[in-house]
Amino acid sequence: ITRAATLSPTEIDAINGAISRLNFPWQLLLRTLEEYKPKSIALLDLAPDADRRTLGITAEAKSAEDMLDFVAGLKRQQPFEEAVLVKHEIIEQDPNRPYRFRVEARWTGSP
Repeated sequence: ITRAATLSPTEIDAINGAISRLNFPWQLLLRTLEEYKPKSIALLDLAPDADRRTLGITAEAKSAEDMLDFVAGLKRQQPFEEAVLVKHEIIEQDPNRPYRFRVEARWTGSP
């Protein structure tokens, strides 16, 4: 007689978290960003959170208008359903004075 292993809720949460991270839809999200990103935007960092289905994006723009257009347009790109500007600053040391900003983008259910 074989007994089934019993897992604690903590172990189940850990396993589910690992599966979620392994199934992170990198290809879909990166392809969407590549196809959508205007030339006036430079992506600097991507920080995924599989549990919350969010992608933190740090980028630079040549102007405030470019930054705001990027954020507004991102939420219209599938699979993203929401994009929020969470931080921005002007890089004064750079002669071009770019806007460095952080966006939190949430994507829809399973890709």
